[in-house]
Amino acid sequence: MQAFVGLTQFPQGRLRLSDVNREQGTLRIGTGGKERWVPLSPPGQDQLLMYLDHACSTRRRGQESRSGEEYLFFTETYQPLTPNSITLLFGRLRARAGLEDGQVTPWLLRETFAVQYLLTGGALVVLCEILGLKDMTVARRYQRLADAEREQEGYS
Repeated sequence: MQAFVGLTQFPQGRLRLSDVNREQGTLRIGTGGKERWVPLSPPGQDQLLMYLDHACSTRRRGQESRSGEEYLFFTETYQPLTPNSITLLFGRLRARAGLEDGQVTPWLLRETFAVQYLLTGGALVVLCEILGLKDMTVARRYQRLADAEREQEGYS
């Protein structure tokens, strides 16, 4: 999911089913008292819808969340993800892939999303909106990374 919308790990654990607009292909993100609807890429939307179909059928067969909330992402025991559970998940995935600690992090996935977005013609101002950036400093860093990759890989 992060690769498609550039979320950090903190908001992901707080997302609820009501934060997904299937018809519009958007996801409501709320951080720092600010709320925005983020458009999903077509592959991101496809992946989310497949996940929702699977998760909803699994949730019906399993137990309901003890908190009564319908979280979008949850643990095996149907509890909302916490930053710690996401860290543990990344650790298991890194081990399974044979990667060392620190090679894949939520921040790296966010950066990868931003650079790929810019490489495929996305606008810097829109990237700021999608990522919820308050100023252009970080976005300009992503632009420099995209420019360097474009130069190295021969993007046109």
